[in-house]
Amino acid sequence: MFVNDIDDMAEERAVGPTQFSGGVMEDGEEWFRHFLNYCNYKGYNPAKSLALLKMLLTGAAAVWLYSLLAATTDDIDALKNGF
Repeated sequence: MFVNDIDDMAEERAVGPTQFSGGVMEDGEEWFRHFLNYCNYKGYNPAKSLALLKMLLTGAAAVWLYSLLAATTDDIDALKNGF
């Protein structure tokens, strides 16, 4: 592994969004704002942003996600509005 690779991985951990479970102590609006900013920073297209979002939602947030219709879960703007 090259030093630059290690530096890149450290940066990802430092600025990337954490998992979100929808707990009462979590600020969903703040988390989603950070998530969208991160996706913009990385230049992710909507499909990659959706894939990352689905991976980061856990617990009650994941249950909420999988309770939605595909028309919503396949559209980042619809998920943003529902979140």
